[in-house]
Amino acid sequence: MLIQSRFWSPLVFSFFAALSLQANERPNVIIFLADDMGRADLGIYKTLPDIKTPNLDALAKTGVLFTDAYVTSPQCSPSRAGILTGRYQERFGFDSIPDGPLPLSEVTLPDRLKKAGYMTGMVGKWHLEPNRLTMDWAQKNCPELITNGKFAPKPETMKPFMPGARGFTEFYKGEMKGYFRNYDLNGKALDPEGKNFKDDRFRVDVQTEAALAFIRRHAGDQVPFFLYVAYYAPHVPLEATEKYLARFPGPMPERRRTALAMISALDEGIGQALALLDEKKIRDNTIVIFASDNGAPLGGGGGTPMEDTPIDDEKNHWDGSRNDPLTGEKGMLADGGIRVPMIISWPKKITKPRTISEPVISLDFAPTILAAAGIAPDKVLDGVNLMPLLSGGGDDSSQARSLLAFLEPGGRPLR
Repeated sequence: MLIQSRFWSPLVFSFFAALSLQANERPNVIIFLADDMGRADLGIYKTLPDIKTPNLDALAKTGVLFTDAYVTSPQCSPSRAGILTGRYQERFGFDSIPDGPLPLSEVTLPDRLKKAGYMTGMVGKWHLEPNRLTMDWAQKNCPELITNGKFAPKPETMKPFMPGARGFTEFYKGEMKGYFRNYDLNGKALDPEGKNFKDDRFRVDVQTEAALAFIRRHAGDQVPFFLYVAYYAPHVPLEATEKYLARFPGPMPERRRTALAMISALDEGIGQALALLDEKKIRDNTIVIFASDNGAPLGGGGGTPMEDTPIDDEKNHWDGSRNDPLTGEKGMLADGGIRVPMIISWPKKITKPRTISEPVISLDFAPTILAAAGIAPDKVLDGVNLMPLLSGGGDDSSQARSLLAFLEPGGRPLR
């Protein structure tokens, strides 16, 4: 299947890059990534009546809402590897979660931005380091990570694979109650190498506070920042506080109620970040991207959710999110697994908010961000710069792009 895509021509790139560099107004960039959130659960799509995402809906009205946005994998780790490298993860053998970690040979988006003078920060879920699911890799490459047949992380061995060694100057890494951080929630710098920290509060609120602390630390800097906020929501294990659960009264599956509450917490956190950008008077020149890493896991097969069970039921993999009306779910190469909610906002450049049905992919984030920052394109990247499309101007380089472009005759081989 062919789709029309406006590629970023060298001439157009040079024009916009020159403008950016002359004005010395490189944009800040924030990527907000949900975890296992189905496409149906963004309110502005008007797919389901029970979802409440007022802040994300408002964000879409300041930029571009994509109806046909895709990720490169229906699983979290490979999808994130694609987003953070701008390359199909199959190019470096990261087809599924057990194929990790992210190879040290890969250059990341924060690597590129940091080299260009950006302050870089990461918050939340990483999942690109060696872990208990990458045992085959550990046996071949780092056997010291295995003790008595079980994965046993060792800080010095893990360090090269962690955010601080993959382009992020500051980090507040963690999914549930444990965090590895080099700054605190009051904005105080800690040991640059990072320290472990325990926080028993609701994880979405903690991750929001960490993102806000980073923005406050760097809103007044002379250099721009790049912040990657990877919320661990609404991924299982499900949890939410009464503050968010109370927003969804009435009869419904409890797993659904909890997912709605978690998404509401995520939405509120993004709203707080946007309000802080406004307060610091940097919203206009900040690119804000929102997406999910893959579709919702339903557990029932073929797009049907499992029956409702207590939220602590580890055998039920339905996280309460939905992919309606798409076929499939997380783990499947069907729309339900790889078609996700996506928004891009940049008020300074995207002056005509609208909805775009032209298919795009998460690999497009890297070349788009790099072009906006005035950084020359790299031929190893697999995506395209979306700025001509986002700005509404278009250019003469429009041409057909296939969803299978790199598998077709004449395309660049994946391996």
